[in-house]
Amino acid sequence: MIRYNERWIQSGEAVVLDPDLVLQFVEYLDTLPWFLSSLDWDKIRPHTEVNRANVTADEFLSWALASALGQHTHMAFVVSPSMPSLVTEVEFGIRNLSSLFLHYPGVNFCFGVDRVGSAFVCSFAHILQYEGEEDTQYAVAGQFGFGA
Repeated sequence: MIRYNERWIQSGEAVVLDPDLVLQFVEYLDTLPWFLSSLDWDKIRPHTEVNRANVTADEFLSWALASALGQHTHMAFVVSPSMPSLVTEVEFGIRNLSSLFLHYPGVNFCFGVDRVGSAFVCSFAHILQYEGEEDTQYAVAGQFGFGA
């Protein structure tokens, strides 16, 4: 695991998600429509999109928090089923997307999670696709607060 992730785990800003839940998420992704190496967002409804190059950091945060993902208390970061996935509070996660995925080029995903007692309840359908910080089109599936 990358050093900053370890720091976030030690500070309590992140925890490692149960690997079985990560495998369930990957199985869920396999049921969705794909185009090349990305989800085929034209076929996923409802969803909302934003181009990161066209908005400020605060506008991006507002967009993400108003999306289906932002309605959860937490979010999970998935690089691959063979790597540990982290869970953070949703606002911390959105503010740190680029840091969390810094060493993992290509398509990565987040999904909504709610903490219920000591357990995490996952909302796989509320996903965010991440491909890098600059000039990236972000999309979130599920019902959302604005931008319909």
